Amino acid sequence: MEPILTKTWPGLANRQDLVRAARTMAEALARKMGRRVYRGVHLEAVADEKAVAISRSFPAPQGPERLPGHATALAARLTVSAPVTSLTIRLEGLSLAVPKQLNFFEADQARRQEEIRRFLEEADREGMALIRPAADADRRERMLSFYDPFRRKD
Repeated sequence: MEPILTKTWPGLANRQDLVRAARTMAEALARKMGRRVYRGVHLEAVADEKAVAISRSFPAPQGPERLPGHATALAARLTVSAPVTSLTIRLEGLSLAVPKQLNFFEADQARRQEEIRRFLEEADREGMALIRPAADADRRERMLSFYDPFRRKD
């Protein structure tokens, strides 16, 4: 079951009121979601008896903390010709959030790889060593570059 939140308004005449109303509704919907995540947001506004809709889908699941921002962005892009009297937010692709194993060393590894790359570039510039990082080479070439300092790929 996809959560839907519909609210009737006396008439949201300007864009700021529409965006503010969408944010308020999205915050209320996010509180109801709990541990569920979504893959799409659908925003529908009724103005002058005509419904105008806009939606966005995401490749990765989005948590409830992101819903107000997504709803606000959709409301800002919505084009209506008259004051909005009803606003509906519908979430698509709901599922429970899958716990993810934390990797405490991921950021540390990225920082270390960057330091190694900078050191190798500086050493190569100054002629201290005849080695190059083998980023695009296959595994064999990378392994040989550790043992054969005269192996260069130009």
